[in-house]
Order: sequence, then structure tokens, then C-alpha cells
Amino acid sequence: MEITHEECWALYKRAFAAGLEAAKARVPTAMAVNQNSNPFDSRSEALSRDAVADDTSGFACVFIYPDNSPFALWLKNQGLARPGYEGSVYIYLYGYNQNLQRNEAHALAMAHVFRDAGIKAYVYSGT
Repeated sequence: MEITHEECWALYKRAFAAGLEAAKARVPTAMAVNQNSNPFDSRSEALSRDAVADDTSGFACVFIYPDNSPFALWLKNQGLARPGYEGSVYIYLYGYNQNLQRNEAHALAMAHVFRDAGIKAYVYSGT
């Protein structure tokens, strides 16, 4: 499949915009953080408990396969993706105050747009 520079930019911008919308719409699950009397034992007496609006810190990546496809090569040449594992390139997402749920929502939306365009795309996330 041949794809021009302009088509690549249009696809990337459409995917990134979808990711921004998905991340904005994602309301993170709040979490509670305890300060325990023994910081190395979560079962020790809780001295304080605070609510944190954002959930766990984390990142998400969109993997594009294969790494020698025209779109993957274009992403690398533009500095938008890095070489990945097993013949892939990946787009690393870590914004949103490093909020895992928002980064995942962004990555999933981007991958969906890429797959709709016939590009093999998968998401990986972690803390």
C-alpha cells in the first residue's frame, strides 16, 4: 500500500485528535492513599488517608506493525515513533499528568483510527 506524506500527516492528526478527545472524556477513578505508621507494611496503622483525583501513574504505547511499512517508516522519519520489538515501531504516550487511564484512552482511540485505515496497531500500557 502506497501512502503519501500528506496522507500520513492527515491520518496521524486524525488519530491524535481522536486520542485527545478520548482522554478528555475519560474521567479517572479516584484512589485513596494511606500514610501508614510503617511505610514498608501496608497492614500497619494508617496515620492518614487522602483521596487523589487521578489514578495510578502510567504510560501507554501504540505499536504499529510491520516496522518497514510505509506508515511506520514515515512515523520514524518524523520522530513520532521509536523502533519497537519484533518488527514494530511505537508511539509513546505519557501526558495527562501521567494518568494511566487517560493515556490508555488516548492510545486505544489512536489505534482504532489506525486499524480503520488498514494499519496493524496494538496498545500496550503499564505503570
